[in-house]
Order: sequence, then structure tokens, then C-alpha cells
Amino acid sequence: MNGLTAVAGLAGQRRHHPETADRHRSVVVFLRAREFQRSPAAHTLAARATDAYENARATVARFLGASSARDIVFVRGATEAINLVAQAWGGQFVSAGDEIVITHLEHHANIVPWQQLCAKTGARLLVAPVNDRAR
Repeated sequence: MNGLTAVAGLAGQRRHHPETADRHRSVVVFLRAREFQRSPAAHTLAARATDAYENARATVARFLGASSARDIVFVRGATEAINLVAQAWGGQFVSAGDEIVITHLEHHANIVPWQQLCAKTGARLLVAPVNDRAR
């Protein structure tokens, strides 16, 4: 089985997830196009992929009301996003005496980056309780 078949199969299996269906279809279309362009046109495909990526950033920027597409960063998932915010933004704007509030319901991946930031900056990590009624 070649890589194209494996990805196409994965895309078909994941199609029942609406939030990932378009991404998987795009991967399949991209790989099919690549398979048929084995010539020096590879740079053309890369340019089209870059254009599609940048157009997506512009679309998301408009949707969110961002001042620029350069303000939009795509990451692989929530854990990567939390780490990016804690390290990049937090490292610049959080300082000693600041308080970071999380709940006791947080996943471990959303606790550790804030613990590390507090250790580095002298900020305090506060854990807000949540009752059985999610309040």
C-alpha cells in the first residue's frame, strides 16, 4: 500500500467527523495532485499549498476580526496552543505577583505549562473549585 492509499483510507474513515473532514479531503487532493506532478512542477505544487495556507489564514483573520493574517497561527492541537501561549505570550507579559487562574478540572496538559511559567516568572497559579453543577 502506498502513502497515498493510506491517507485516502484515513480520510474516508474520518469523514464522519465534520470538523476534520475538510482537512482530510484537502490532504487527499494535495497528495493526488503531487502524485501526478513528478516533473519540475513540484515547486508549483508547493507554491499552491503555500497560497492555500495563507488564504486560510486570511479567511480566519477576517472571521475573527484580526488586524492582520500575520496574527493568525495554526497549531496541531490544544496542547501545542496552550504551550505556545504560556511560553511566548506568558513569558513576555506575565511577571512576579501576577495570578494565573485554572480550574481543578483541567487536563494535565493545561496545568504543566502554567506551573512552569509561574516557576519561571514568580507568578502564582490559583486553582478555582468547580462544583457538581459546573459552577
